[in-house]
Amino acid sequence: MSCQSVADAIGYWKFADGLEKRVLEYGFCRERTWEKVVGDPEAWEQAVFEGREGYVPGQNPVVGKTLSHFSNFDLQKVGEMLELPGFGTPAPGESWTKQEVS
Repeated sequence: MSCQSVADAIGYWKFADGLEKRVLEYGFCRERTWEKVVGDPEAWEQAVFEGREGYVPGQNPVVGKTLSHFSNFDLQKVGEMLELPGFGTPAPGESWTKQEVS
């Protein structure tokens, strides 16, 4: 997953056996616009996108359309739901944890 918080952009890529299984690219070249969608919707997507104009549960986002009210908070939520390093509350000693010096 890749995020660009200034432009509210997100890229999610999932591969299996060297093949694209799920790709979501949003806002990298055209601000707040779906640019590429591959594969079937995953369970986490409904929790993140539901209730926003342009999202229909169980259906893929439409390339070229905008998703209303997508923000940095949503990017953080995606990372937490997928339990990706660098998102959520770090466990002590994790490599991405900033340790305070006393």
